[in-house]
Amino acid sequence: QLVPWLGDHKIGDDVLLPAAAYVEMALSAGLRAMERPVEVRHLEIGRPLALPWPDPTPIALQTSVTPDDGALTISVREEHGGECRPAVRAQVRTLLGTAPPPLDADALRARCHDGLGGTDFYRTCHRVGLNCGPAFQLIEHLDIGEGEVLLSYRLAHPADAYTVHPVLLDAPLQATVALSELTAESAGFLPTVFGSVRVWRPPASTGIAYSISWNRT
Repeated sequence: QLVPWLGDHKIGDDVLLPAAAYVEMALSAGLRAMERPVEVRHLEIGRPLALPWPDPTPIALQTSVTPDDGALTISVREEHGGECRPAVRAQVRTLLGTAPPPLDADALRARCHDGLGGTDFYRTCHRVGLNCGPAFQLIEHLDIGEGEVLLSYRLAHPADAYTVHPVLLDAPLQATVALSELTAESAGFLPTVFGSVRVWRPPASTGIAYSISWNRT
């Protein structure tokens, strides 16, 4: 297995390919196709991809990028000799602008009054069906406020082969559980759309990440 950590991303009893893995594939494919850092826009995942585990070898993924317009497609073959079918569509374009300023962690912690340790957080995740195994348990602490959460993480996996390691990309998505009503119906959802993803520099193996929730009306 080239990526044994995948087996620790379970929703219920099923091993699913993380949405963060699709995002990383788009970032890296865009970088290779356009020969410069890219922004991933309007990434849409058509359906979850369950992986047969511990032997996922029937599954094959293929990523294509059209440099002229930045159209990106990730296709999936789910059985030997089967047809590759589009599963993810997105657009990549040259990364423009400047990086945002660093997070003011002290100010965020000052208004996020509820704290939660990593062990208790993952116990809550398991209760709502997000069964993160040890390889995906990188969150060490969360400071939770009204519609926002600041998390501290520690990534144990080598990340040199990635633009951003998918397990690290998954951490802010996991943290949304702390902002939900903590029921299987409200917390155990899967992200399917990413409006924009920008990576300004390689993230450190230890650090903080910030997530907010907002409602469209």
